Amino acid sequence: MSCFLSQYPSGLKTVWRRDKSGLEFRPVRDPARAICPIPNFGKADYSLHITETTMEDEGKYVCEVQGKTRMVKVIILRVVRGNNQEFVTSSLLSHWLSSGSLIGNIFSFFTASFSPDVVVEGSRTNAKCDISAGTRIVTINWKQNGMFTSTARLSNVSQRDAGNWTCRVAYDGGVVEATASLQVKGIVNPQDDSSVVYAAVGSSVSLPCVFTDGLIPYTVTWNKTPTTSYSSVPLPASFNKSAGPSASATIQRVQDGDEGMYTCSGMMKGLNMINVNRRIKLQRRTELVVTQVLRSSSSSGPVTLTCHLSNSSQITSYEWLRVTYGPNNTQTVTSVRKTKSYRIQEVTEKDAGEWMCRYYGEQGVLGNVTYQIHVMGR
Repeated sequence: MSCFLSQYPSGLKTVWRRDKSGLEFRPVRDPARAICPIPNFGKADYSLHITETTMEDEGKYVCEVQGKTRMVKVIILRVVRGNNQEFVTSSLLSHWLSSGSLIGNIFSFFTASFSPDVVVEGSRTNAKCDISAGTRIVTINWKQNGMFTSTARLSNVSQRDAGNWTCRVAYDGGVVEATASLQVKGIVNPQDDSSVVYAAVGSSVSLPCVFTDGLIPYTVTWNKTPTTSYSSVPLPASFNKSAGPSASATIQRVQDGDEGMYTCSGMMKGLNMINVNRRIKLQRRTELVVTQVLRSSSSSGPVTLTCHLSNSSQITSYEWLRVTYGPNNTQTVTSVRKTKSYRIQEVTEKDAGEWMCRYYGEQGVLGNVTYQIHVMGR
């Protein structure tokens, strides 16, 4: 608790008193949890430091510094319990007056919380910032995981809302912060419906659908729809799904035509006694983009290799590379040209082997697709 002087009275005598118990904290004898550091007196700082504050520390404290003039400061300490902790700030709202005048001063304490703090996707929750009465607030702002956000009232909670939320209060005594944690139960991977998976024809691919730890659906279903409509179509012949918290699926061998939107849906009961009989449906959509190399050529003319994706809306550039293999199957990849289609004027022995098309998005490399060129006689 701060106790500063703007001027130095001569012949100083300093005493902290607590009205509740009459206990005095003198500079010559520092209790273990209440310390009034003597070295700070030379800086006109007579502040009392209380460590490990408890509810028992509440009450009125008086700082008295007496010399030619008598200066007194009254501080009312309030401790607010939240999340099994006591919250205390150390900002002050008033200034010293001399000649024995008393100044009433109230510490401002606050805590942040969610109601409720554990929710299922799609639910509602509100972030609250409880501030002690009498605090003259200037502004209240919220930060989520360190970034400022415009609202803390969530009407349709998603996985992106999970994490630490910080209430930042600016008032005439300074700026203070308190943090609360929000836990969101549901599907953690993918986090939303914007997930895209790329897979080459003939390869195997996994479609993620992972539920929060401890949240096990009693039924999980998968369905597929084309990217251009909402009508369900049959799942691929090599489609397999797993069970449990990881309800991810696998397509063992991707075929041309397997592209589309794949939706994972899980049914479960409520999380608490109030909603125990309520059925909750969680689902997530993942787009599968099928990639392949298309070859066009005439009987004796040039050969063109084209990198083809069933959906190229997120592609920013393409690159063609040569892949060669040395001793112990060591692989060497050499860039040839940055283009979607690569033309070989005349295919010879040196062109035989593996070619790779690499495609990029705004975040970098998204995937590769390979093609083998065979030359007669090899």
